[in-house]
Amino acid sequence: MTTSLLSIEGLRIGFAGSDRLAVNGIDLAIAPGERLGVVGESGSGKTLLARAILGLLPPGAQRRAGRILFNGQDLTTLSPAALRHVRGRHIGMVFQEPMVSLNPALTIGRQLGEGLILHEGLSAAEVRRRSVEMLDAFRMVDAAACLDKYPHEFSGGMRQRIMIASALLLRPALLIADEPTTALDVIVQKQVLDLTLAACRELGTALLLITHDLGVVADCCERVLVMRHGDPVTQGPVDTVLLRPSDPYTRQLLHSLPRRQGVETALPTTTPPLLSIKDLRVAYPARRHGLFRRPTARPALHGIDLSLARGETLALVGESGSGKTTLGRAILGLAPVAGGHVTLDGRSIATLSAPERRSLARRVQMVFQDPFSSLDPRWRIARIVGEGLTGVTAAERATRVAAALSDVGLGDGFADRFPHELSGGQRQRVAIARAIIMKPDLIVADEPVSALDVTVQAQVLALLKDLQRRHGFSYLFISHHLGVVEQVADRVMVLYRGHVVEEGARDDLFDRPTHPYTRRLMAAVPEILPDGDGFRAGHRPLPDPVPLPGLTPVEQGGVLTPLQGGHRVRCAAP
Repeated sequence: MTTSLLSIEGLRIGFAGSDRLAVNGIDLAIAPGERLGVVGESGSGKTLLARAILGLLPPGAQRRAGRILFNGQDLTTLSPAALRHVRGRHIGMVFQEPMVSLNPALTIGRQLGEGLILHEGLSAAEVRRRSVEMLDAFRMVDAAACLDKYPHEFSGGMRQRIMIASALLLRPALLIADEPTTALDVIVQKQVLDLTLAACRELGTALLLITHDLGVVADCCERVLVMRHGDPVTQGPVDTVLLRPSDPYTRQLLHSLPRRQGVETALPTTTPPLLSIKDLRVAYPARRHGLFRRPTARPALHGIDLSLARGETLALVGESGSGKTTLGRAILGLAPVAGGHVTLDGRSIATLSAPERRSLARRVQMVFQDPFSSLDPRWRIARIVGEGLTGVTAAERATRVAAALSDVGLGDGFADRFPHELSGGQRQRVAIARAIIMKPDLIVADEPVSALDVTVQAQVLALLKDLQRRHGFSYLFISHHLGVVEQVADRVMVLYRGHVVEEGARDDLFDRPTHPYTRRLMAAVPEILPDGDGFRAGHRPLPDPVPLPGLTPVEQGGVLTPLQGGHRVRCAAP
Protein backbone atom coordinates (compact mmCIF):
# COMPACT_ATOMS: atom_id res chain seq x y z
CA MET A 1 0.00 0.00 0.00
CA THR A 2 1.36 3.43 -0.97
CA THR A 3 2.10 5.74 1.94
CA SER A 4 0.26 9.06 1.66
CA LEU A 5 2.25 12.25 1.30
CA LEU A 6 -0.71 14.33 2.51
CA SER A 7 -3.60 12.93 4.52
CA ILE A 8 -6.58 14.96 5.75
CA GLU A 9 -8.91 13.34 8.26
CA GLY A 10 -12.32 14.76 9.21
CA LEU A 11 -11.38 18.41 8.65
CA ARG A 12 -13.99 20.90 9.80
CA ILE A 13 -13.59 24.68 9.58
CA GLY A 14 -15.97 27.38 10.77
CA PHE A 15 -15.99 31.10 11.41
CA ALA A 16 -16.19 32.85 14.76
CA GLY A 17 -19.75 33.69 15.73
CA SER A 18 -21.33 31.12 13.41
CA ASP A 19 -22.28 27.48 13.89
CA ARG A 20 -22.21 26.83 10.15
CA LEU A 21 -19.21 24.89 8.89
CA ALA A 22 -17.45 26.30 5.82
CA VAL A 23 -15.54 23.01 5.41
CA ASN A 24 -17.41 20.00 6.75
CA GLY A 25 -15.79 16.61 7.19
CA ILE A 26 -13.19 16.49 4.42
CA ASP A 27 -11.15 13.30 4.11
CA LEU A 28 -8.56 12.97 1.37
CA ALA A 29 -5.13 11.53 0.69
CA ILE A 30 -2.48 12.39 -1.90
CA ALA A 31 0.32 9.97 -2.74
CA PRO A 32 3.82 11.17 -3.70
CA GLY A 33 3.79 12.48 -7.27
CA GLU A 34 -0.01 12.21 -7.58
CA ARG A 35 -2.23 14.90 -9.14
CA LEU A 36 -5.53 15.61 -7.35
CA GLY A 37 -8.07 18.20 -8.49
CA VAL A 38 -10.56 19.93 -6.18
CA VAL A 39 -13.59 21.38 -7.96
CA GLY A 40 -16.78 23.14 -6.94
CA GLU A 41 -18.64 26.41 -7.22
CA SER A 42 -17.64 29.66 -5.51
CA GLY A 43 -18.20 29.29 -1.77
CA SER A 44 -17.74 25.51 -1.83
CA GLY A 45 -14.72 25.68 0.49
CA LYS A 46 -11.98 24.84 -2.04
CA THR A 47 -9.68 27.74 -1.22
CA LEU A 48 -10.35 27.44 2.53
CA LEU A 49 -9.23 23.80 2.33
CA ALA A 50 -5.97 24.84 0.66
CA ARG A 51 -5.34 27.59 3.19
CA ALA A 52 -5.94 25.16 6.05
CA ILE A 53 -3.21 22.87 4.70
CA LEU A 54 -0.83 25.83 4.49
CA GLY A 55 -1.78 27.19 7.92
CA LEU A 56 -3.01 30.40 6.32
CA LEU A 57 -6.65 30.53 7.38
CA PRO A 58 -8.18 34.03 7.07
CA PRO A 59 -9.05 36.06 10.18
CA GLY A 60 -12.04 34.60 12.00
CA ALA A 61 -11.69 31.13 10.47
CA GLN A 62 -11.11 28.31 12.95
CA ARG A 63 -10.29 24.63 12.61
CA ARG A 64 -13.05 22.95 14.61
CA ALA A 65 -11.90 19.34 14.14
CA GLY A 66 -9.68 17.06 12.10
CA ARG A 67 -6.02 16.42 11.36
CA ILE A 68 -3.74 17.40 8.46
CA LEU A 69 -0.83 14.97 8.15
CA PHE A 70 2.12 15.72 5.89
CA ASN A 71 4.70 12.95 5.68
CA GLY A 72 3.13 11.57 8.85
CA GLN A 73 3.52 14.85 10.78
CA ASP A 74 0.38 16.64 12.01
CA LEU A 75 0.66 20.19 10.67
CA THR A 76 -2.03 21.43 13.06
CA THR A 77 0.30 20.82 16.04
CA LEU A 78 3.32 22.71 14.68
CA SER A 79 4.54 26.06 15.95
CA PRO A 80 4.29 29.01 13.53
CA ALA A 81 8.06 28.84 12.88
CA ALA A 82 8.01 25.11 12.15
CA LEU A 83 4.97 25.53 9.90
CA ARG A 84 6.71 28.31 7.96
CA HIS A 85 9.63 25.94 7.34
CA VAL A 86 7.34 23.21 6.00
CA ARG A 87 5.37 25.71 3.94
CA GLY A 88 8.42 27.21 2.33
CA ARG A 89 10.64 24.15 1.99
CA HIS A 90 8.33 21.17 1.44
CA ILE A 91 5.00 22.62 0.25
CA GLY A 92 4.91 25.14 -2.59
CA MET A 93 1.92 27.38 -3.26
CA VAL A 94 0.61 29.30 -6.26
CA PHE A 95 -2.31 31.69 -6.04
CA GLN A 96 -4.68 33.00 -8.72
CA GLU A 97 -3.37 36.55 -9.19
CA PRO A 98 0.44 36.78 -9.46
CA MET A 99 0.45 40.59 -9.28
CA VAL A 100 -0.91 40.28 -5.74
CA SER A 101 1.64 37.61 -4.76
CA LEU A 102 4.70 39.21 -6.39
CA ASN A 103 6.22 42.25 -4.69
CA PRO A 104 6.16 45.11 -7.23
CA ALA A 105 9.13 46.81 -5.56
CA LEU A 106 11.55 43.85 -5.83
CA THR A 107 13.20 42.31 -8.87
CA ILE A 108 12.22 38.81 -9.92
CA GLY A 109 15.69 37.54 -9.06
CA ARG A 110 15.48 38.79 -5.50
CA GLN A 111 12.04 37.26 -5.00
CA LEU A 112 13.07 33.90 -6.45
CA GLY A 113 16.21 33.82 -4.33
CA GLU A 114 14.60 34.50 -0.95
CA GLY A 115 13.58 30.88 -0.35
CA LEU A 116 16.89 29.44 -1.51
CA ILE A 117 18.84 31.72 0.82
CA LEU A 118 16.52 31.17 3.79
CA HIS A 119 16.10 27.39 3.54
CA GLU A 120 19.29 26.21 1.81
CA GLY A 121 21.80 28.97 2.60
CA LEU A 122 23.14 29.08 -0.95
CA SER A 123 25.64 31.61 -2.25
CA ALA A 124 24.48 34.42 -4.51
CA ALA A 125 26.07 32.74 -7.54
CA GLU A 126 24.35 29.41 -6.83
CA VAL A 127 21.02 31.15 -6.21
CA ARG A 128 21.29 32.86 -9.58
CA ARG A 129 22.26 29.61 -11.33
CA ARG A 130 19.31 27.70 -9.84
CA SER A 131 16.90 30.55 -10.62
CA VAL A 132 18.00 30.75 -14.26
CA GLU A 133 17.73 26.96 -14.56
CA MET A 134 14.14 26.97 -13.29
CA LEU A 135 13.07 29.91 -15.47
CA ASP A 136 14.61 28.11 -18.45
CA ALA A 137 12.44 25.09 -17.62
CA PHE A 138 9.40 27.38 -17.86
CA ARG A 139 10.52 28.67 -21.29
CA MET A 140 11.23 32.22 -20.16
CA VAL A 141 13.10 34.02 -22.94
CA ASP A 142 16.56 35.18 -21.76
CA ALA A 143 16.04 33.85 -18.23
CA ALA A 144 19.15 35.59 -16.87
CA ALA A 145 17.85 39.00 -17.95
CA CYS A 146 14.44 38.22 -16.42
CA LEU A 147 16.01 38.12 -12.96
CA ASP A 148 16.80 41.85 -13.15
CA LYS A 149 13.27 42.89 -14.17
CA TYR A 150 10.22 43.80 -12.09
CA PRO A 151 6.80 42.08 -12.12
CA HIS A 152 5.07 44.86 -14.09
CA GLU A 153 7.43 44.25 -17.02
CA PHE A 154 5.86 40.85 -17.73
CA SER A 155 2.52 39.73 -19.14
CA GLY A 156 0.00 37.88 -16.97
CA GLY A 157 1.04 34.52 -18.39
CA MET A 158 4.73 35.25 -17.83
CA ARG A 159 4.05 36.35 -14.24
CA GLN A 160 2.18 33.12 -13.57
CA ARG A 161 5.10 31.11 -14.95
CA ILE A 162 7.40 33.01 -12.60
CA MET A 163 5.11 32.29 -9.63
CA ILE A 164 5.02 28.55 -10.37
CA ALA A 165 8.78 28.48 -11.00
CA SER A 166 9.30 30.20 -7.64
CA ALA A 167 7.07 27.65 -5.88
CA LEU A 168 9.00 24.73 -7.42
CA LEU A 169 12.47 26.21 -6.96
CA LEU A 170 12.99 24.41 -3.62
CA ARG A 171 11.81 21.12 -5.18
CA PRO A 172 8.84 20.74 -2.80
CA ALA A 173 7.10 17.40 -2.32
CA LEU A 174 3.68 19.05 -2.83
CA LEU A 175 2.53 21.99 -4.96
CA ILE A 176 -0.83 23.59 -4.11
CA ALA A 177 -2.15 25.65 -7.03
CA ASP A 178 -5.32 27.69 -6.40
CA GLU A 179 -6.96 28.71 -9.70
CA PRO A 180 -3.54 29.21 -11.33
CA THR A 181 -4.85 29.78 -14.88
CA THR A 182 -8.32 31.33 -14.42
CA ALA A 183 -7.37 34.76 -15.81
CA LEU A 184 -5.28 33.39 -18.70
CA ASP A 185 -6.34 32.88 -22.31
CA VAL A 186 -6.57 29.31 -23.62
CA ILE A 187 -3.18 29.19 -25.36
CA VAL A 188 -1.27 30.64 -22.40
CA GLN A 189 -3.30 28.42 -20.05
CA LYS A 190 -2.22 25.32 -21.97
CA GLN A 191 1.41 26.45 -22.01
CA VAL A 192 1.43 27.13 -18.26
CA LEU A 193 -0.29 23.85 -17.39
CA ASP A 194 1.94 21.79 -19.69
CA LEU A 195 5.09 23.36 -18.24
CA THR A 196 3.83 22.90 -14.67
CA LEU A 197 2.98 19.23 -15.19
CA ALA A 198 6.35 18.61 -16.86
CA ALA A 199 8.20 20.27 -13.96
CA CYS A 200 6.19 18.30 -11.38
CA ARG A 201 6.98 15.03 -13.17
CA GLU A 202 10.66 15.93 -13.37
CA LEU A 203 10.84 16.78 -9.66
CA GLY A 204 8.44 14.07 -8.45
CA THR A 205 6.20 16.78 -6.96
CA ALA A 206 2.57 15.98 -6.13
CA LEU A 207 -0.06 18.51 -7.27
CA LEU A 208 -3.21 19.71 -5.52
CA LEU A 209 -5.03 21.72 -8.21
CA ILE A 210 -7.98 23.87 -7.12
CA THR A 211 -10.17 25.14 -9.95
CA HIS A 212 -13.70 25.55 -11.22
CA ASP A 213 -12.63 24.49 -14.73
CA LEU A 214 -13.70 20.86 -15.06
CA GLY A 215 -11.96 20.50 -18.42
CA VAL A 216 -8.61 21.43 -16.88
CA VAL A 217 -9.05 18.84 -14.11
CA ALA A 218 -10.00 16.12 -16.60
CA ASP A 219 -6.93 17.02 -18.68
CA CYS A 220 -4.38 17.32 -15.86
CA CYS A 221 -5.42 15.25 -12.84
CA GLU A 222 -5.67 11.58 -11.94
CA ARG A 223 -8.23 11.94 -9.16
CA VAL A 224 -10.79 14.59 -8.23
CA LEU A 225 -12.72 15.78 -5.16
CA VAL A 226 -16.03 17.56 -5.77
CA MET A 227 -17.16 19.99 -3.03
CA ARG A 228 -20.43 21.85 -2.45
CA HIS A 229 -21.22 24.29 0.39
CA GLY A 230 -18.21 22.95 2.30
CA ASP A 231 -19.30 19.32 2.04
CA PRO A 232 -17.50 16.56 0.13
CA VAL A 233 -19.88 15.39 -2.61
CA THR A 234 -17.79 12.67 -4.21
CA GLN A 235 -14.17 11.79 -4.92
CA GLY A 236 -12.29 9.22 -6.93
CA PRO A 237 -10.57 8.70 -10.29
CA VAL A 238 -11.33 11.34 -12.92
CA ASP A 239 -12.56 8.65 -15.32
CA THR A 240 -15.23 7.66 -12.80
CA VAL A 241 -16.20 10.92 -11.09
CA LEU A 242 -16.25 13.27 -14.11
CA LEU A 243 -16.73 10.97 -17.09
CA ARG A 244 -19.22 8.54 -15.54
CA PRO A 245 -20.76 10.62 -12.73
CA SER A 246 -23.31 8.97 -10.47
CA ASP A 247 -24.27 11.85 -8.16
CA PRO A 248 -26.75 14.52 -9.36
CA TYR A 249 -24.62 17.53 -8.39
CA THR A 250 -21.61 16.50 -10.48
CA ARG A 251 -23.91 15.80 -13.42
CA GLN A 252 -25.43 19.27 -12.95
CA LEU A 253 -21.96 20.85 -13.07
CA LEU A 254 -21.10 18.96 -16.24
CA HIS A 255 -24.38 19.82 -17.96
CA SER A 256 -23.80 23.52 -17.09
CA LEU A 257 -20.66 23.64 -19.24
CA PRO A 258 -21.19 25.98 -22.22
CA ARG A 259 -21.66 24.21 -25.53
CA ARG A 260 -23.28 24.88 -28.88
CA GLN A 261 -25.90 22.12 -28.97
CA GLY A 262 -29.42 23.51 -29.36
CA VAL A 263 -28.33 27.17 -29.65
CA GLU A 264 -29.72 29.09 -32.61
CA THR A 265 -28.01 32.04 -34.25
CA ALA A 266 -29.59 35.24 -35.51
CA LEU A 267 -30.73 35.21 -39.12
CA PRO A 268 -28.75 37.32 -41.60
CA THR A 269 -30.28 40.73 -42.27
CA THR A 270 -30.13 43.18 -45.17
CA THR A 271 -30.91 46.26 -43.06
CA PRO A 272 -28.13 48.82 -42.51
CA PRO A 273 -25.79 47.80 -39.65
CA LEU A 274 -26.10 49.38 -36.22
CA LEU A 275 -22.31 49.59 -35.89
CA SER A 276 -19.85 49.91 -38.75
CA ILE A 277 -16.07 50.15 -38.46
CA LYS A 278 -13.77 50.83 -41.41
CA ASP A 279 -9.95 50.64 -41.35
CA LEU A 280 -9.78 51.32 -37.60
CA ARG A 281 -6.26 51.84 -36.30
CA VAL A 282 -5.34 52.40 -32.66
CA ALA A 283 -1.86 53.27 -31.40
CA TYR A 284 -0.65 53.94 -27.87
CA PRO A 285 2.30 56.22 -27.07
CA ALA A 286 5.43 54.16 -26.52
CA ARG A 287 8.00 54.87 -23.83
CA ARG A 288 10.36 57.70 -24.76
CA HIS A 289 14.02 56.61 -24.63
CA GLY A 290 16.16 59.68 -24.03
CA LEU A 291 15.26 63.24 -23.15
CA PHE A 292 15.27 64.65 -26.69
CA ARG A 293 13.92 61.68 -28.64
CA ARG A 294 10.45 61.99 -30.06
CA PRO A 295 7.97 59.50 -28.61
CA THR A 296 6.95 56.72 -30.95
CA ALA A 297 3.54 55.08 -31.29
CA ARG A 298 2.88 51.42 -30.46
CA PRO A 299 0.19 50.04 -32.80
CA ALA A 300 -2.56 48.05 -31.09
CA LEU A 301 -5.08 47.63 -33.94
CA HIS A 302 -4.29 47.44 -37.65
CA GLY A 303 -7.01 48.34 -40.17
CA ILE A 304 -10.02 46.65 -38.54
CA ASP A 305 -13.25 46.36 -40.58
CA LEU A 306 -16.39 45.29 -38.72
CA SER A 307 -20.17 45.49 -38.94
CA LEU A 308 -22.79 44.56 -36.37
CA ALA A 309 -26.52 44.28 -37.07
CA ARG A 310 -29.31 45.07 -34.62
CA GLY A 311 -30.03 42.13 -32.34
CA GLU A 312 -26.83 40.36 -33.39
CA THR A 313 -23.99 39.02 -31.21
CA LEU A 314 -20.47 39.35 -32.61
CA ALA A 315 -17.77 37.66 -30.54
CA LEU A 316 -14.15 38.82 -30.51
CA VAL A 317 -11.70 36.07 -29.57
CA GLY A 318 -7.94 35.90 -29.28
CA GLU A 319 -5.21 35.62 -26.68
CA SER A 320 -4.22 38.38 -24.27
CA GLY A 321 -2.77 41.34 -26.14
CA SER A 322 -4.62 40.54 -29.38
CA GLY A 323 -6.57 43.82 -29.29
CA LYS A 324 -10.03 42.58 -28.22
CA THR A 325 -10.50 44.98 -25.31
CA THR A 326 -8.82 47.83 -27.21
CA LEU A 327 -11.40 47.47 -29.98
CA GLY A 328 -14.24 47.62 -27.45
CA ARG A 329 -12.72 50.70 -25.82
CA ALA A 330 -12.23 52.40 -29.20
CA ILE A 331 -15.95 52.07 -29.91
CA LEU A 332 -16.66 53.81 -26.60
CA GLY A 333 -14.15 56.56 -27.35
CA LEU A 334 -11.78 55.35 -24.63
CA ALA A 335 -8.79 54.45 -26.83
CA PRO A 336 -6.51 56.69 -28.96
CA VAL A 337 -7.80 56.20 -32.52
CA ALA A 338 -5.03 56.82 -35.05
CA GLY A 339 -7.19 56.39 -38.15
CA GLY A 340 -10.32 54.92 -39.64
CA HIS A 341 -14.02 55.45 -38.98
CA VAL A 342 -16.51 54.22 -36.38
CA THR A 343 -20.17 54.88 -37.22
CA LEU A 344 -23.28 54.20 -35.17
CA ASP A 345 -26.54 54.22 -37.10
CA GLY A 346 -24.71 55.87 -39.99
CA ARG A 347 -23.28 58.73 -37.87
CA SER A 348 -19.52 59.03 -37.48
CA ILE A 349 -18.61 59.05 -33.80
CA ALA A 350 -15.68 61.38 -34.50
CA THR A 351 -18.01 64.15 -35.75
CA LEU A 352 -20.48 64.05 -32.86
CA SER A 353 -21.02 67.19 -30.78
CA ALA A 354 -20.66 67.10 -26.99
CA PRO A 355 -24.43 66.56 -26.41
CA GLU A 356 -24.44 63.84 -29.05
CA ARG A 357 -21.51 62.12 -27.35
CA ARG A 358 -23.49 62.09 -24.11
CA SER A 359 -26.32 60.46 -26.02
CA LEU A 360 -23.81 57.93 -27.39
CA ALA A 361 -22.87 57.02 -23.82
CA ARG A 362 -26.50 56.10 -23.26
CA ARG A 363 -26.80 54.07 -26.46
CA VAL A 364 -23.56 52.11 -25.95
CA GLN A 365 -23.00 50.51 -22.55
CA MET A 366 -20.22 48.27 -21.23
CA VAL A 367 -20.17 45.29 -18.87
CA PHE A 368 -16.74 44.57 -17.40
CA GLN A 369 -15.03 41.34 -16.37
CA ASP A 370 -14.79 42.01 -12.65
CA PRO A 371 -17.97 43.62 -11.31
CA PHE A 372 -16.51 44.07 -7.84
CA SER A 373 -13.88 46.53 -9.09
CA SER A 374 -16.41 48.39 -11.29
CA LEU A 375 -19.08 48.82 -8.59
CA ASP A 376 -18.53 51.56 -6.00
CA PRO A 377 -18.29 49.71 -2.66
CA ARG A 378 -19.70 52.75 -0.77
CA TRP A 379 -22.93 52.92 -2.78
CA ARG A 380 -26.07 50.89 -2.41
CA ILE A 381 -27.19 48.85 -5.41
CA ALA A 382 -30.07 51.22 -6.22
CA ARG A 383 -27.68 54.16 -6.56
CA ILE A 384 -25.22 52.13 -8.67
CA VAL A 385 -27.88 50.91 -11.10
CA GLY A 386 -29.57 54.32 -11.42
CA GLU A 387 -26.37 56.37 -11.65
CA GLY A 388 -26.74 57.09 -15.37
CA LEU A 389 -30.34 58.30 -15.15
CA THR A 390 -30.48 62.09 -15.34
CA GLY A 391 -33.43 64.45 -15.58
CA VAL A 392 -35.89 62.02 -13.98
CA THR A 393 -37.85 62.27 -10.74
CA ALA A 394 -36.93 60.20 -7.70
CA ALA A 395 -40.09 58.15 -8.14
CA GLU A 396 -39.34 57.39 -11.79
CA ARG A 397 -35.74 56.53 -10.91
CA ALA A 398 -36.89 54.06 -8.23
CA THR A 399 -39.37 52.49 -10.65
CA ARG A 400 -36.80 52.04 -13.41
CA VAL A 401 -34.18 50.69 -10.99
CA ALA A 402 -36.67 48.14 -9.66
CA ALA A 403 -37.61 47.14 -13.22
CA ALA A 404 -33.96 46.73 -14.26
CA LEU A 405 -33.15 44.63 -11.18
CA SER A 406 -36.23 42.51 -11.83
CA ASP A 407 -35.13 42.06 -15.45
CA VAL A 408 -31.86 40.49 -14.28
CA GLY A 409 -33.51 38.30 -11.65
CA LEU A 410 -32.78 40.39 -8.55
CA GLY A 411 -36.04 41.03 -6.74
CA ASP A 412 -37.08 42.81 -3.56
CA GLY A 413 -34.37 43.56 -1.04
CA PHE A 414 -31.40 43.88 -3.39
CA ALA A 415 -31.74 47.63 -4.03
CA ASP A 416 -30.68 48.51 -0.47
CA ARG A 417 -27.67 46.19 -0.31
CA PHE A 418 -23.98 46.98 -0.87
CA PRO A 419 -21.77 45.15 -3.43
CA HIS A 420 -19.84 43.21 -0.77
CA GLU A 421 -23.10 41.64 0.40
CA LEU A 422 -23.65 39.94 -2.97
CA SER A 423 -22.12 36.87 -4.61
CA GLY A 424 -20.01 37.15 -7.77
CA GLY A 425 -22.92 36.16 -9.97
CA GLN A 426 -25.25 38.65 -8.29
CA ARG A 427 -22.70 41.45 -8.71
CA GLN A 428 -22.45 40.66 -12.42
CA ARG A 429 -26.25 40.84 -12.66
CA VAL A 430 -26.07 44.30 -11.05
CA ALA A 431 -23.50 45.35 -13.68
CA ILE A 432 -25.86 44.13 -16.41
CA ALA A 433 -28.81 45.97 -14.81
CA ARG A 434 -26.74 49.18 -14.77
CA ALA A 435 -26.19 48.75 -18.52
CA ILE A 436 -29.75 47.86 -19.58
CA ILE A 437 -31.45 50.59 -17.50
CA MET A 438 -30.17 53.06 -20.11
CA LYS A 439 -32.06 51.15 -22.85
CA PRO A 440 -28.94 50.92 -25.03
CA ASP A 441 -28.68 49.74 -28.61
CA LEU A 442 -25.27 48.11 -28.10
CA ILE A 443 -23.69 46.41 -25.09
CA VAL A 444 -19.94 45.76 -25.12
CA ALA A 445 -19.44 42.77 -22.80
CA ASP A 446 -15.75 42.37 -21.93
CA GLU A 447 -15.13 38.89 -20.44
CA PRO A 448 -18.45 39.12 -18.54
CA VAL A 449 -18.42 35.53 -17.20
CA SER A 450 -14.73 34.55 -17.05
CA ALA A 451 -14.53 35.05 -13.27
CA LEU A 452 -17.67 32.98 -12.56
CA ASP A 453 -18.02 29.26 -11.85
CA VAL A 454 -19.80 27.06 -14.38
CA THR A 455 -23.33 27.07 -12.95
CA VAL A 456 -23.39 30.85 -12.35
CA GLN A 457 -21.78 31.33 -15.76
CA ALA A 458 -24.60 29.35 -17.38
CA GLN A 459 -27.21 31.47 -15.56
CA VAL A 460 -25.62 34.77 -16.67
CA LEU A 461 -25.27 33.61 -20.29
CA ALA A 462 -28.92 32.54 -20.35
CA LEU A 463 -29.85 35.94 -18.89
CA LEU A 464 -27.91 37.81 -21.59
CA LYS A 465 -29.62 35.85 -24.36
CA ASP A 466 -33.06 36.34 -22.78
CA LEU A 467 -32.51 40.11 -22.46
CA GLN A 468 -31.43 40.25 -26.10
CA ARG A 469 -34.61 38.48 -27.22
CA ARG A 470 -36.80 40.82 -25.17
CA HIS A 471 -35.06 44.15 -25.83
CA GLY A 472 -33.23 43.66 -29.15
CA PHE A 473 -29.75 44.61 -27.89
CA SER A 474 -26.70 44.02 -30.03
CA TYR A 475 -23.73 42.49 -28.21
CA LEU A 476 -20.04 42.87 -28.91
CA PHE A 477 -18.94 39.91 -26.80
CA ILE A 478 -15.24 39.82 -25.87
CA SER A 479 -13.95 36.51 -24.53
CA HIS A 480 -11.06 34.07 -24.54
CA HIS A 481 -13.41 31.22 -23.52
CA LEU A 482 -14.30 29.47 -26.78
CA GLY A 483 -17.02 27.34 -25.18
CA VAL A 484 -18.83 30.49 -24.07
CA VAL A 485 -18.39 32.08 -27.50
CA GLU A 486 -19.76 28.97 -29.18
CA GLN A 487 -22.88 29.22 -27.03
CA VAL A 488 -23.71 32.92 -27.43
CA ALA A 489 -22.27 34.18 -30.73
CA ASP A 490 -23.92 34.63 -34.12
CA ARG A 491 -20.62 35.58 -35.77
CA VAL A 492 -17.01 35.31 -34.61
CA MET A 493 -13.95 37.44 -35.34
CA VAL A 494 -10.49 36.11 -34.43
CA LEU A 495 -7.85 38.72 -33.56
CA TYR A 496 -4.10 38.19 -33.33
CA ARG A 497 -1.66 41.01 -32.54
CA GLY A 498 -4.18 43.63 -33.61
CA HIS A 499 -5.07 41.98 -36.93
CA VAL A 500 -8.19 40.06 -37.95
CA VAL A 501 -6.96 36.63 -39.09
CA GLU A 502 -10.35 34.95 -39.58
CA GLU A 503 -14.04 35.79 -39.31
CA GLY A 504 -17.35 34.23 -40.17
CA ALA A 505 -20.63 32.79 -38.97
CA ARG A 506 -20.24 30.83 -35.76
CA ASP A 507 -20.93 27.41 -37.26
CA ASP A 508 -18.65 28.02 -40.25
CA LEU A 509 -15.75 29.12 -38.09
CA PHE A 510 -16.06 26.43 -35.41
CA ASP A 511 -16.73 23.60 -37.88
CA ARG A 512 -14.15 24.69 -40.45
CA PRO A 513 -11.39 26.71 -38.72
CA THR A 514 -8.86 27.58 -41.40
CA HIS A 515 -6.14 29.96 -40.23
CA PRO A 516 -3.36 28.21 -38.25
CA TYR A 517 -3.86 30.59 -35.33
CA THR A 518 -7.60 29.86 -35.14
CA ARG A 519 -6.87 26.12 -35.20
CA ARG A 520 -4.25 26.56 -32.50
CA LEU A 521 -6.76 28.43 -30.31
CA MET A 522 -9.34 25.68 -30.64
CA ALA A 523 -6.87 22.84 -30.15
CA ALA A 524 -5.77 24.36 -26.82
CA VAL A 525 -9.19 24.03 -25.15
CA PRO A 526 -9.65 21.06 -22.76
CA GLU A 527 -13.25 19.89 -23.02
CA ILE A 528 -15.70 17.51 -21.39
CA LEU A 529 -18.47 16.54 -23.81
CA PRO A 530 -21.54 14.29 -23.50
CA ASP A 531 -20.87 10.76 -24.74
CA GLY A 532 -23.82 8.39 -24.52
CA ASP A 533 -24.78 7.98 -20.87
CA GLY A 534 -21.52 9.54 -19.71
CA PHE A 535 -18.93 12.08 -20.83
CA ARG A 536 -15.59 12.11 -22.60
CA ALA A 537 -12.61 14.38 -22.01
CA GLY A 538 -9.98 15.66 -24.39
CA HIS A 539 -9.13 18.49 -26.74
CA ARG A 540 -11.39 19.61 -29.57
CA PRO A 541 -11.02 17.41 -32.67
CA LEU A 542 -10.30 19.57 -35.71
CA PRO A 543 -11.19 18.79 -39.33
CA ASP A 544 -8.42 18.53 -41.90
CA PRO A 545 -7.15 21.99 -42.84
CA VAL A 546 -8.61 23.61 -45.93
CA PRO A 547 -6.03 23.40 -48.76
CA LEU A 548 -5.79 27.16 -49.12
CA PRO A 549 -2.44 28.42 -50.44
CA GLY A 550 -0.86 31.54 -49.08
CA LEU A 551 -1.99 31.48 -45.43
CA THR A 552 0.32 33.97 -43.80
CA PRO A 553 1.43 35.16 -40.38
CA VAL A 554 0.17 38.68 -39.70
CA GLU A 555 3.75 39.94 -39.58
CA GLN A 556 3.90 39.31 -43.34
CA GLY A 557 0.79 41.34 -44.10
CA GLY A 558 -1.86 39.72 -46.26
CA VAL A 559 -5.53 40.38 -46.88
CA LEU A 560 -8.80 38.83 -45.71
CA THR A 561 -9.88 36.47 -48.48
CA PRO A 562 -13.49 35.18 -48.83
CA LEU A 563 -14.01 31.42 -48.59
CA GLN A 564 -17.78 30.95 -48.68
CA GLY A 565 -20.63 33.05 -47.38
CA GLY A 566 -19.17 35.55 -44.93
CA HIS A 567 -16.25 33.30 -43.93
CA ARG A 568 -12.95 35.12 -44.53
CA VAL A 569 -9.35 34.22 -43.68
CA ARG A 570 -6.10 36.19 -43.90
CA CYS A 571 -4.00 35.07 -46.87
CA ALA A 572 -0.96 36.43 -48.63
CA ALA A 573 -1.71 39.42 -50.82
CA PRO A 574 -2.02 38.46 -54.51
